[in-house]
Amino acid sequence: MATLRTRIRLWSPVAKSTAPLRAAPLLGRQRASVALLSGVVAFGVLHLALLLASEQFRTLRDPVYADKERKLARLERSLPPDRSLVLFLGTSRTANAFNAGLTQAVLSANFDKPVAAFNWGLPASGPIMHLLHLKRMLADGHRPTVLLLEILPATLAELPDGPMEARFTDGVGFEWSELPWLASYGFPTEKYREPKQRVLVAPWYGLRFQLMGRLAPTAIPYHLRCDWSRGPDRNGWSPVLVEQVDDARRAAGVERARLEYEHTLRDLQLGEGAVRALRDLLALCRENDIAVVLVRMPEANSFRALYPPAVDKRLTVFFRKLSKEFGCSIADCRTWMPDHAFADGHHLLRVGATGFTGRLTQSVVEPALRSATNRGQP
Repeated sequence: MATLRTRIRLWSPVAKSTAPLRAAPLLGRQRASVALLSGVVAFGVLHLALLLASEQFRTLRDPVYADKERKLARLERSLPPDRSLVLFLGTSRTANAFNAGLTQAVLSANFDKPVAAFNWGLPASGPIMHLLHLKRMLADGHRPTVLLLEILPATLAELPDGPMEARFTDGVGFEWSELPWLASYGFPTEKYREPKQRVLVAPWYGLRFQLMGRLAPTAIPYHLRCDWSRGPDRNGWSPVLVEQVDDARRAAGVERARLEYEHTLRDLQLGEGAVRALRDLLALCRENDIAVVLVRMPEANSFRALYPPAVDKRLTVFFRKLSKEFGCSIADCRTWMPDHAFADGHHLLRVGATGFTGRLTQSVVEPALRSATNRGQP
């Protein structure tokens, strides 16, 4: 009986103290407040850290440039300090077509000192972005001995909304100090201020595509990805992913290219901003004793047919004047490759890239490098 009474007393609501029940809600509210405050502080710290990191490091703000620059720096560190550097600066055509590792192997075997070769192809770029990246590269300590510069005439066109290349950026990757500079070449930089300000207010959202490009790139559409320059090989080459295409896929690619370029090339007028950027780039190279070769990339018959004869003649005259004024040579490679070497009439497949690179290295790059390295020698 005593044991039974003891159990009743222990489990009876009357027998239990009510003090803990009154304290529990207060203690729970205190813990919730501490947890909420801790979350707010942690979020604020992470917010500030990401914001400062994005302003400090291009890896977050502009991974397209940063990934390329890191590969180039790694390549240069792997060679002796007295090595020469051949850099090919261009569009996605260059990115797909120039096997810089092959060029490096050939040149290193044919010269007395090591040679580095790097592919700096930038999809949807043009002379303004090329100039910007070259200025950054020089500031980061990279000085090419020979610069191969792709000339894609459509990127020089006068368009109602500004340079063609301005259509393919949201401005987040630019530094604030670069916006007035870009505006001087016709970039509509006012539209870039809102996304850049969004990064200041909500960096996790404003940099979402850059962050997803690091964490889960395949979860976002290709045209929104910022990670593609992580994929090229150590010399920067980004070959077309497929080895070959059938006639139907090639025809579809040719049609896409026609729809994208025909209207621009039909009545092409040179744009003031793009032309000035090209001239400023050539002047910058002259100031830094960088030999330049202007390269007109291979194009299939279907793509070359998009240039009216009058436009083609005007472009030829323009490039010759540039060559004479700035002392650079011209490599007209438009007819070098057969139609089946292209995926879409102007982007070379891997086998086409190998053939193009071999010919370019032998007939253009090696003579230009010999001339540049012998300059000033008795």
